[in-house]
Amino acid sequence: CHQMPMIPLSRAHRPLTDTHAEWREWKQRTGRQETCTDCHMPSVQRPIANGGPVRVSKKHTFPGGWSDELVASGVTVSGIRWTEDGIELSVTNESGHRFPTGEPGRALIISAVFLDDAGLETGRQEIRIERRVVLPVGRELGDTTLLPGETRIVSLQTPSTAHVGTRRARVMAVFDRLANLPVAHLTDGRNREFKLVDEELDWPDP
Repeated sequence: CHQMPMIPLSRAHRPLTDTHAEWREWKQRTGRQETCTDCHMPSVQRPIANGGPVRVSKKHTFPGGWSDELVASGVTVSGIRWTEDGIELSVTNESGHRFPTGEPGRALIISAVFLDDAGLETGRQEIRIERRVVLPVGRELGDTTLLPGETRIVSLQTPSTAHVGTRRARVMAVFDRLANLPVAHLTDGRNREFKLVDEELDWPDP
């Protein structure tokens, strides 16, 4: 599975792609023993050859970060609620490695757009769960990826400009597969984003 060596003479804290080591960390943290193929090559019943008997085999499409279905199974966003400071929610890594994993181009972007009665924006906040690395030198800029099995509380504070007139908030969680690859933003990135959550919450009654 995906595992690269360290970039020579780089300032990276770990290999650019570190999924296999993350999987070993997941086994240590959870005590579970599933392998990569249990999720990425699920069982299917089919004939191995035309006209042959139907039997249990493995799918070879090997879905990963470009599969909406697999991404949705790998992370849970729950408990979205208002607090005195703004919006709070929980994000849980359900996968067998960090989330996001693989190349550092990917990011889970969680945002809240605060709206007035007319639906006009009064402010917004955004938090990114990602790993950022400068290439090709491999300089680490930050790593907020979710550890295997981690549940993290995310707070999106209401901006000072949004307190007056705010009546509801639109909360979104978007998995952007090319978020940290600026050159890819110039192309027609079909299937680039997958929206995990898009929910509106009314301002709580006093």
